Amino acid sequence: KRLQGFCYLCFWVGCAHGQHVRASGGRGFIQVTGRSNYKALTISWNKKYSDDPRDFENNDSDRDIIVSDVEVGMKLSLLFWDDNGLNEKADSGINDVSINAITKAVNGGYTHLEKRKSATEAFYNELKN
Repeated sequence: KRLQGFCYLCFWVGCAHGQHVRASGGRGFIQVTGRSNYKALTISWNKKYSDDPRDFENNDSDRDIIVSDVEVGMKLSLLFWDDNGLNEKADSGINDVSINAITKAVNGGYTHLEKRKSATEAFYNELKN
């Protein structure tokens, strides 16, 4: 379903368009980026899912599964969310403070911030109905 030009749960634009993403490019439901985040996710994943070890930082096939396996993509997003205390950041509600804090934690900056705010508010309003 689309809402204001955004696709619900479109967790990697490249998967829909066959685009290549560099090794540390955005993947997963929250578009985690950066080698350090992939390293942190590897550590978290292997601690929580020791029976299914992965190396998201260095292994192309492990990074690719983030997009090809929705369950892995969601689990990684939830690990990132938990590891970075994003529930606490979101507790103030749908407002500039929480959206800014979560955007900074996920992306390291404020790229496309107004678009994120608009999308968050639209999704929230759609879901609460």
